[in-house]
Amino acid sequence: MTEPDADLVYRVLDGDAEAFRGLVDRYRDRAIASAYRMLGDAEMAQDVAQEAFVESYRRLHKLRETHKYRQWLFGILHNRCLKQLRGRRFPFVSWEESDADSWYQPADGSPEAGDRLAPVVRRLRPEHRAMLAARYL
Repeated sequence: MTEPDADLVYRVLDGDAEAFRGLVDRYRDRAIASAYRMLGDAEMAQDVAQEAFVESYRRLHKLRETHKYRQWLFGILHNRCLKQLRGRRFPFVSWEESDADSWYQPADGSPEAGDRLAPVVRRLRPEHRAMLAARYL
């Protein structure tokens, strides 16, 4: 049986570093995937996910609701991704100027649908991309 997040958090706060490894192992892949969806760069996604884990470790004593570690971690990750995106320059493309109609297909659940959508989503402003990632990805 998997140990609840709250128990792992309490163990970390009591000085058990291996308990934090359990939290990292539990959420690493999802954190990297989430960061990748927002950033569109695999190496950068790994870096930002690692930074989010380090920040969560350093600020763990501030977490009031220990059973909500996952939500708290992904909030930190989301903010780190936004910070990273704000540092980059993206050309603004209006809907009218885009080739949006050429990629739209009814949702069929195929991986190709995501492949068609990814380049268009990457051209959105960071705050719009984050909104789409948080809602749909």
